[in-house]
Amino acid sequence: MKYLLLQIPQEVPNQTEPVDFTSMTSIVVYLGVPVLLLGFYIFWRKRLARIHREEQEREMQENARSTDRPDESHG
Repeated sequence: MKYLLLQIPQEVPNQTEPVDFTSMTSIVVYLGVPVLLLGFYIFWRKRLARIHREEQEREMQENARSTDRPDESHG
C-alpha cells in the first residue's frame, strides 16, 4: 500500500469525489463534449467511406468503358 501512495504526485490535485452533475458546466464538459466528438467521428468516418466507395465506382466505370471500346490503334 505504501508503494501506491508513493506513486501519487503531490503537486497535482487529486479529486476523489464524484462529478457534480447539478452544474451546467460539468454536464457540458463530461457529457456534451464527448457526445459531440463521437458524433463528429461517426460523421467523418461515414463521409470517408462514401468518398472511397464513389472513387471505386468511378474507377470501375472507367475500366468498363475502356474495355467496351475496340482498340483503334490496331485498325
